[in-house]
Amino acid sequence: MDVSFPMQNAKSLRLGLDRNFGEGKSRICSLPDSTLQHILSLLQIKEAVKISVLSKRWEFLWTSIAKLEFKEVLGQSDEKRAEFMNFVEKALLLHDSSS
Repeated sequence: MDVSFPMQNAKSLRLGLDRNFGEGKSRICSLPDSTLQHILSLLQIKEAVKISVLSKRWEFLWTSIAKLEFKEVLGQSDEKRAEFMNFVEKALLLHDSSS
């Protein structure tokens, strides 16, 4: 009995990738927007925004997350505080409040 299992296949399974699934698309790409939005809602907003660069479809998906939660670290420099406030302002401007 051959128990060898190529490492590439193990990684693909763990990452939800399947060579026979569409044309090189991962399974996560086939999920409906509502499911992806739920997944993004479990992340901190800054991480959800960072993920938006992974796919054109996901570019503004974070803007429809129902709950935005911002966590400011106390005792930051004025520069870091201004950067945080700028991020919050931009996120609120882009957020779709109808969701």
